[in-house]
Amino acid sequence: MKKTMVIGISTLGLLATVLGVTMVDTTVNAGVKTEQNLTKLEEMDMKLELSVSPAPIDEDAAIESAKATFGGLVVGAKQVKVEYHMLTNKSFQLFSEEAIQKNPSLKTKGIDRLPVYIVTFKGVEIEQSGPKKQTESPKGKHSELNVVVDATTGVALKAFSYR
Repeated sequence: MKKTMVIGISTLGLLATVLGVTMVDTTVNAGVKTEQNLTKLEEMDMKLELSVSPAPIDEDAAIESAKATFGGLVVGAKQVKVEYHMLTNKSFQLFSEEAIQKNPSLKTKGIDRLPVYIVTFKGVEIEQSGPKKQTESPKGKHSELNVVVDATTGVALKAFSYR
């Protein structure tokens, strides 16, 4: 009889096969260290990967860009967290003219393994929008706003909120 064991490290697959254990990988993107909910991001057609090179701009510039673009929404934030990743979000195409001028590949490739900062403003009040699932509670407010900043240009590309 095989036992099912839930783990997040898929590299143990060979060992598990030898031992007769069925493995279930619960990670969406193995190796990515993040405070983001990877399952929620995947539902929004976003995938994070580890970045293999240093960011051309620094975290402070990313924070300032996020504040300049979405300042009214982040007033009174209790905490700001910054993460650096490679992001894929092929369904997003609503780029500003500034974003396209500074990074022309956005027009042809979109967000495809793009080095980005995700600047998270915690302790804010964001009205929940979008369709709700039948299992979700009635629409309310989220307490975090995440701003995606192109790490090659420093331009804020989009914002999203799910908690």
